[in-house]
Amino acid sequence: SSGINAEYGPGRTQLINFFYDKNKRFFVDLPGYGYAKMPKKQKEKMILMIEEYLVKRKQLIKAYVLIDSKVGPTPQDYSILELLNESNINYTLIMTKCDKCNQSELFKTTKEIEKITKDFLVVSSLKGRNILKFDKMIMKDFKNR
Repeated sequence: SSGINAEYGPGRTQLINFFYDKNKRFFVDLPGYGYAKMPKKQKEKMILMIEEYLVKRKQLIKAYVLIDSKVGPTPQDYSILELLNESNINYTLIMTKCDKCNQSELFKTTKEIEKITKDFLVVSSLKGRNILKFDKMIMKDFKNR
C-alpha cells in the first residue's frame, strides 16, 4: 500500500502539497477545483496554478484525475483533460465515491467517462472498492518510470 491519503471533505486542499509515501515515492496533491469554497478570483488563480504546474513540471510521471461518480465530469474537468492531452501528459481518470450513487447514476457517469478514455478506474474509499487496484496501478506507474 502506498499509504497516500487525501484531504477530508470537498475543497479542503487549496495549495499544492508535496509529500513522500512510505516507499519514498514523491507525490503531489493538487487542489480539487470543483468544490472549493472560495471567491471566484481566488478560484481562478488556483486553476491557473494547477494548469501551470501540470504544464511546467517535466518530472511528472502521470496525473490521476479524480471525478465524482455522482456529479460526472465538470467543465473544469474537461478543461484540465484538454490541457493534459495538449501537453502529452499521461493520465488516468479515477471515478470516486461510487458508493454514493445508484446504479443508474454510476452507469451514466461511466458512459460519459468512456467517451473520454478507456483508461479509468471506479473506486470507493468508504467501501474499499478498487483501492488496492488503484494502489497497484500507482506502484506499477512508478516502476515503469
